[in-house]
Amino acid sequence: SDPLHRRILLSIGIHGKLIISFMLLLMVAVSGSCWVFVLEAEHDMVHLIGHRVAEMPRSLAIASSGDLAKHDVPALNRLANQLLKNRDLLTIAFFNARGEPLVVACRDSKFLVEDPGIVPHVHNNELQLMQVQNKVSSVIGEYAEVIMPVHASSDQSIVSPIIGYVQLNIPEAAELRRIEE
Repeated sequence: SDPLHRRILLSIGIHGKLIISFMLLLMVAVSGSCWVFVLEAEHDMVHLIGHRVAEMPRSLAIASSGDLAKHDVPALNRLANQLLKNRDLLTIAFFNARGEPLVVACRDSKFLVEDPGIVPHVHNNELQLMQVQNKVSSVIGEYAEVIMPVHASSDQSIVSPIIGYVQLNIPEAAELRRIEE
């Protein structure tokens, strides 16, 4: 009257025990490599999102440079509201060269009322210009923020003065869903 597991082990024999051992070892190795793959894929997705998030304000800075130079608030407001029809954008803000807000547009105005920190002060973030900042809001959850300076000339070979700033907030969850599709 040996226990059941002992009887099974005795009936398998040495060859069966070796096969089971190698199968367990192989299962652990495959599980480990899957885990590493998932971690690397997540890192790559965050990196890809960062590049996409950085490209949008760069393009917007070039497109809005004329209106920012003229401080054409109605044109900037139209541009921001048109771009907010894109479901991937939460907020778009245009600032003058001193960092004072000219236009702040948000997909849902309650976001700004409940969490005014969604639109930062540009001069508090000068070290973070042109860098994707991952942030968390109690209202909208995780999002990526980029503040891009707008220069008087879009020609990269010429050093031109800053005429304003563009700030975008993009929900990271939407980006991850798009990549998964």
